[in-house]
Amino acid sequence: MKKTIFGVALAAASISSYADDTVSQTVTIDGTDVNKQVKTVDFDGDNLTLTYTDGTTSGAVDMSLVTIVFGTDAGIRALEAEEGAIYYFDINGRQLPEAPAQGVYLMKRGTKVVKVVQQN
Repeated sequence: MKKTIFGVALAAASISSYADDTVSQTVTIDGTDVNKQVKTVDFDGDNLTLTYTDGTTSGAVDMSLVTIVFGTDAGIRALEAEEGAIYYFDINGRQLPEAPAQGVYLMKRGTKVVKVVQQN
């Protein structure tokens, strides 16, 4: 279950990072910040191996010790560059009338889609 949740969250966040090379990323392994950008994540049971953009790897690490936080501003900038109306969707794909005040949702404008996590 942890693997599925982590994989889905990383995949969704990676879509935004692929769309804009300037996405900030903070990687923490066992409480220590790693000053590198993650290129790929390989899973092996509850362990994962991070491959960084400089070609180095983390080695096998228990996934509960790894945190990857993506900056949100780059995805929003990419969305603002698109033309057209903005549409909001819940995580089940149902269109919403407006952006929720709290929770996880998708914003779509033109060909760009950005995952948003709104916390209060």
